[in-house]
Amino acid sequence: MLELLLEKEPFSLASSSVWNSANRYYIDGKSVAISSSVFRNADCDFLRKKLNEYSAENLEVSKKYFDSTVQKFIQANKSRFDSIKDDAFDFVQDEAEKFVRKNGAGSENRMIVSFSGGKDSTATADVVIKALANPKITHLFGNTTLEFPMTIDYAERYRKNHPLAEFRIAKNTDQNFYEVCKEIGPPARMMRWCCSMFKTGPITRVLNRKFGDKQILTFYGIRKNESAKKYFDSTVQKFIQANKSRFDSIKDDAFDFVQDEAEKFVRKNGAGSENRMIVSFSGGKDSTATADVVIKALANPKITHLFGNTTLEFPMTIDYAERYRKNHPLAEFRIAKNTDQNFYEVCKEIGPPARMMRWCCSMFKTGPITRVLNRKFGDKQILTFYGIRKNESVSRSKYSRVTENTETVKIQKQTVASPIFEWKDLDVWLYLLSEKVDFNDAYRLGYDRVGCWCCPNNNLRAQFLSRIYMSERSENWRSFLVGFARQIGKPDAEEYVDSGKWKARQGGNGVAAAGDVKLKFTNCTSEEHSKIYQLTRAFDDSFLNMLVPFGILAPELGRKLIHETLILDVKTKVPIISVQPFNQSGFEHAVKVRTMNVEKHDDLQRMIGYQVRKFNACRKCLKCESVCRSGAISLAGNEYYINPEKCVHCKKCVTEKYLTGGCMMEKYLRTKDL
Repeated sequence: MLELLLEKEPFSLASSSVWNSANRYYIDGKSVAISSSVFRNADCDFLRKKLNEYSAENLEVSKKYFDSTVQKFIQANKSRFDSIKDDAFDFVQDEAEKFVRKNGAGSENRMIVSFSGGKDSTATADVVIKALANPKITHLFGNTTLEFPMTIDYAERYRKNHPLAEFRIAKNTDQNFYEVCKEIGPPARMMRWCCSMFKTGPITRVLNRKFGDKQILTFYGIRKNESAKKYFDSTVQKFIQANKSRFDSIKDDAFDFVQDEAEKFVRKNGAGSENRMIVSFSGGKDSTATADVVIKALANPKITHLFGNTTLEFPMTIDYAERYRKNHPLAEFRIAKNTDQNFYEVCKEIGPPARMMRWCCSMFKTGPITRVLNRKFGDKQILTFYGIRKNESVSRSKYSRVTENTETVKIQKQTVASPIFEWKDLDVWLYLLSEKVDFNDAYRLGYDRVGCWCCPNNNLRAQFLSRIYMSERSENWRSFLVGFARQIGKPDAEEYVDSGKWKARQGGNGVAAAGDVKLKFTNCTSEEHSKIYQLTRAFDDSFLNMLVPFGILAPELGRKLIHETLILDVKTKVPIISVQPFNQSGFEHAVKVRTMNVEKHDDLQRMIGYQVRKFNACRKCLKCESVCRSGAISLAGNEYYINPEKCVHCKKCVTEKYLTGGCMMEKYLRTKDL
């Protein structure tokens, strides 16, 4: 073949020493480069014809000279061979001993060889068998269904030549490569979905069946100079060196910032407040860099990390969070998770989240985080270090590096400090790579942000990658979206979903739950400043509890015959609200609310209306819990409860500034006729 490509006479190189490395050949010690254009423009039909023509003679002639050339090569490199062989044998024996010491009796049977049929894995397998004197060791061959025919033949020949070895084959029999290509396109250099689907996935299945959750030791034929790692490491070092002054600057600034904010917080909040500092940890690169900065700046490896598991995290994020926890054994690692609700069930009821209506953030992230903070710190002020950067988005560019108890802070009772606020994306990578900080493997797959895998803010590339690496989840999500689109009357449901139009959805059009946020009432004709509100269920104590923010509940002062309850002003103890169950024509369930002894009746009735809406429409979004600074609001089971002993009557939970329409469901489910 080489003679044909170089346009030389047949067998002219038969007696020469020829070695190949990438596109460079070494002929009798001389380097000969063959450009990619030679391969690109080669006449394969002609080459195939010539190879067939000389096949028999080629085999005979090459064998004659090959054996003698090989012997010269072996003799010339005898010392090198002895060195690499001894090193490899010692390494295998040492690692095997360490593994058994660490994992106990029986673990010697959980060592395997990863066998691909290539030269590296073949050499590795031979080394392991001989070093351990174990011809029975398990070999795992990943048949991707795309192997060279020669590889399949060789694997079978190898198996026959090693009859004592346990030889297992991992193969994806559920999917066809060409069918997948038709659907999502062929794999590319940087997006080789085929590796997961046809190699690592099937191998994982075999390992799970054989070893379950037990630790295993796998010997791989990986060489550090065979792949991009070699070039990655050298490039990274160049990147670090070229930006050394930049790294020193951003690191010093971040460390100084953390130390200053920590000192200010302790001075302001007194003794013991040093134990109320936490790191908000998402598993993304920004929060990872922030966590590392805080730990090192404060010299506090025990600092609390709070991880909000939305139940919609990348599998790689869950793996990384666990790995991070193990690598930081002194850190207090708390997980906030909504175990009361299921994402898909909520979607069925109120529709999927959209760009401008991400109810999921409150329900599955900030709400559960608030609960954890309330349990740990109560109503005490905390200092939270966030990995927020202003150049992430337009909205975040309007943030401040330090905020305290403002409406921009999603969770009250905290000071939010952002050490890497001014950093650019490259600064984050500069820090992580310079400090050799482990990070989420999702970034190695091509993701540029790590959050919820189905987030409507994910770009097209992220969606594509998720179809590759989370194919089952992605397909289930698309099927749900298509079904939802049909439910709300979209004429071409699939186009609506695939074009991304679902992300722009606003309001509750077509959703039955939208009816619950429509505030239906009539003005009472017999009493001034009175309204009769429709309820979606019977009037009870839970409705009265919704009125705790307005004052003191005093049922004992109300008229018994009409089951009236009075609400007293907190300061004056004067009645300001009268509440009673009521029968109203056209309303199955109703309540009559009258305001008194106040200057602004309409304002008070509007806020009361907000609580009526919550009573009717609450879907446990947990936003109210996050807004309440005193920790008075809780949602246990199906009950929205305001603790009168904790409520400070600040009325944030009934104020437009904090809750549009008094209830987040109003924002999510509003329709034009509301």
